[in-house]
Amino acid sequence: MSVWVLMAFMAVGVPILLIVAMLFPQRFYEALLFFYEPGTRLPFLVLVAVWFWYKTLYKRHKPHRYDFLVTPDFTEAEAEGVRYHYSLYAVESNPPVLTVHLLSLCGYDFTLRPERPLTRWLRRWRLLHECQSGDEAFDEAVFVESDDEALCRCFREKPRLRESVLAIWREAEAAGFASKFLRQFDGRMVLTLEGRQKADASTEVKGKALAGRCAVWMRRLADGLPDRGPANSYTYRESSSRAVAVVTLLFAILLFNGAIKLFLELPALFYVPRLEEADAFVGPAIAVTLLAVAAYALFAFFYFRKSARLAQALWLGVSLGAVGIFLTALTGLKEADVYLDTSSRQVRLEKVLDKKVIRGRSVRYKLRLQSLGEVKVPSGLYRRFTVGEQVCVVVRKGYLGVAWIEAILPPNVGICAQKGYVAHGLKSER
Repeated sequence: MSVWVLMAFMAVGVPILLIVAMLFPQRFYEALLFFYEPGTRLPFLVLVAVWFWYKTLYKRHKPHRYDFLVTPDFTEAEAEGVRYHYSLYAVESNPPVLTVHLLSLCGYDFTLRPERPLTRWLRRWRLLHECQSGDEAFDEAVFVESDDEALCRCFREKPRLRESVLAIWREAEAAGFASKFLRQFDGRMVLTLEGRQKADASTEVKGKALAGRCAVWMRRLADGLPDRGPANSYTYRESSSRAVAVVTLLFAILLFNGAIKLFLELPALFYVPRLEEADAFVGPAIAVTLLAVAAYALFAFFYFRKSARLAQALWLGVSLGAVGIFLTALTGLKEADVYLDTSSRQVRLEKVLDKKVIRGRSVRYKLRLQSLGEVKVPSGLYRRFTVGEQVCVVVRKGYLGVAWIEAILPPNVGICAQKGYVAHGLKSER
C-alpha cells in the first residue's frame, strides 16, 4: 500500500469512523457485530483470502505500461536511454530508503540479497539450498533466492550478469547505502537500498544520481537473462515462491481471525458471552499450536527440502504461523463452547460487592460480583446497580464443559423475573 494512501486513511478515515460511531451508534454496533460473530466474520475472511490470492498470484499486469507504478510517491526518470521509476524517503533523523522500479519482461522470479553470516550458517546446516555460480567473489557477496536451474546456469555461464549485480552493490556502497534486496517478479525488477547514515541536505541529490546508475545496471541484468516468452512475462512464479505466498496468506488470515475477535472483546460492547474461567482454553490452545506447528514443520521439510526458501518457510511457521494458530485456536475453542452449546440455562443471583470506573484512553466500567470477581459491563448496566444490590447472572454449562455467562440482567428482567429461585439463588430452566 502506498504511504500516501495510508496517511490519507489515518487523517480522514479514522475521524470519519468516530463521527459515524457518534451519529449512528446502532449502525456502528451492527458493523462491529458483523466481525464479532463467527458466522459472518469467517466467510468475510475467506473472501478476502480468495481475492488476495487471485490478485497476488494470478492477476496479470497490463503489458507495456507503467500504470502499476504511477503513484504519488514514485518519480519517472531516464538514464542512458533506460526508463525507470524511483522513490526516495529521506526523513530527518532516519536513514533514507531508495527504491528503483524497472520494467523487466524476462519472466523470472528471484530475489538477490547480500550474503549474511546467517545464510552461510543455514546453508551449512542444510536449512536452505543456494545456487552457486562458481565465482567466489559473487558467491561470497550475493545470496540467490531461487530454485530455478535455468537462472542458476545463467549466473554460472554469463560473467556479465554477475558483474551487473556486483556493480549495483558497489554503487550502493560508494553512495553510503546498503543493499537490502534486488527482486525480479511479475514483469518488474525492484531494487531497495537503505542508507547507512541519517538523511541530510545532500541525500536527495545523491539518491537521484544513484537511482540512475543502478537502473542502467539493472537493465543490463534484465537484458542478459534469456527471455521465457511473453506468456510467462507477468505471471511466472516458482512453485516454492507460490507456496510461501499461500502459507503466508493462510497464517495471516488465522492471525486476523483471532486478533479481530480478541480486539472486539476489549470494549464493554461485547461483555457477554464470557467464560467464567477466562483462561480455561489457554492450555488447550497452546497444545493445538504446538501440534500444528510441528505438523507444518514436517510439511516444510518435505516440500521445501531442496529449496532456497526452506528457512523462510520454517520461520513463517514458528513466528507468524504459531501466533495465528494460537489466536485462532483460543477464539475457536471459546466459540465452539458457546455457539454449539445446547445445555439448559442456570440463573444465579450475585451480590454487587463493589463498582468502579477506570479512566484512561477509554472509560471502562466494572462490577465486582460475589463469586465471579470483576466483570466488565456497559455504562448503562453499570449505572443501574449500587453496591449491595443483587444482579441476575444467566449461566450455561458450555459445549466443551467450560461454563459461560450468557447475560447479566437486573433480577426483574426476562428469565430472571420468573419464579422458582431456590434458597441459594440458583434455578435451572430451558
